[in-house]
Amino acid sequence: MARQFDVYRRPNGTLVVDVQNSLLEALSTRVVVPLIGKTKGGPDSRSLNPSVSFDGKDYLIGTQFLATATLAELGLNMGDISHKRDEISRALDLLFTGF
Repeated sequence: MARQFDVYRRPNGTLVVDVQNSLLEALSTRVVVPLIGKTKGGPDSRSLNPSVSFDGKDYLIGTQFLATATLAELGLNMGDISHKRDEISRALDLLFTGF
C-alpha cells in the first residue's frame, strides 16, 4: 500500500515522494514530487524546495516538478520522510495558492 510521504526509487533511479493523501488509496495513481540532488545553482527557494537528508544524502524536494505515477511506476519503497510533513505541505500550498 502506498502511503503519503513514502519515498520510492522509480525504475529509472529517480527518487520520488508520494504526496497524495493515503485516504485515496483506491486510486490507481499517486501524486509524487522528485527528490533533487542538492547542488550549487539549484533552486534557491527554501519555501518551495525544502531540503531533506535521506539515505545519507542531501536533497531538495522538487515541488514544482509535481507529477503522477501509477502504482506500478512507483518502484521500490525506500522509506519515508513524514518528519518533513509540515514543510512539504507548506511547499504544496505555495505552489497552488501562492502563500
